[in-house]
Amino acid sequence: MTLRIRMAVVFVAVMAAATGYAQAGVLYFSQDHNSNGLYTLDTSTGLATHVGLTGTVSATLGLAPSDDPGLLYGSSPWDLLHINSDGSGSSSFSAQASEGSAYDSSTSTLYGSLSGDFFTLDPNTGTTISTLAPPTGDAEGITFGRGGVFGLNGHGSNQDQLAFYEPGTNSWSVIGTVLVSPTHAIGGDNWGLAYDPDLDVLYALGEFVPAGMAGSTGLLQIDPDTALATVIGLTGLENTSGGLAYVIPEPATALLLGLGILAVGMSRRTSK
Repeated sequence: MTLRIRMAVVFVAVMAAATGYAQAGVLYFSQDHNSNGLYTLDTSTGLATHVGLTGTVSATLGLAPSDDPGLLYGSSPWDLLHINSDGSGSSSFSAQASEGSAYDSSTSTLYGSLSGDFFTLDPNTGTTISTLAPPTGDAEGITFGRGGVFGLNGHGSNQDQLAFYEPGTNSWSVIGTVLVSPTHAIGGDNWGLAYDPDLDVLYALGEFVPAGMAGSTGLLQIDPDTALATVIGLTGLENTSGGLAYVIPEPATALLLGLGILAVGMSRRTSK
């Protein structure tokens, strides 16, 4: 096999690896009442793996991805934070209160929710940009997906109701009450919500313990069209809640490595 062909094979292999890496998203969880409570959750089993620090010590936390896979937006909920996704630390960048957090990377828009209010925030300063149409209840869990924002209500009116916000019309539409069977609502609170674009599903975690599985909080997968939920599995964390964020890593490092290998090989080949 000639050097040129070998380099091409290596490049194709690296490209394939980079593509696969890009598709393997990571589900992060920031645990209420725990400044050292950043976890990843296995989307097949629900099991939590500890990562490190969040800097949050209160309840009703929000979490959202940013343009940088190494950085998460968090709410405490009494201020807004930048949280390092490797668990190495966090920093507050605004005193703005927010329970839920959602981020639209296409427009660099950070959404927040607080006690039935819904608004947009400057992702750099945390200042309120605009007040939007209120959700159908206390949407503690919010996440961006399908061009809009999904909201899952906590305690109060319309508890466990899933709705969708359409930015173009500044309006909410009800999808339905989240059910784990045709008749049984989840009955949880302090929800975290995340959208997985790879599978086109929602993940939810709150003060929800599946029937017959007392003691450990369950991770839910929710159909965004019907609001029907299935229990993925137990997190191993007892009766807990917090924020969720689904992050898709960038394949840039692997891609640049592949290009570098190919370029060096081609240069050596042509210099002979």
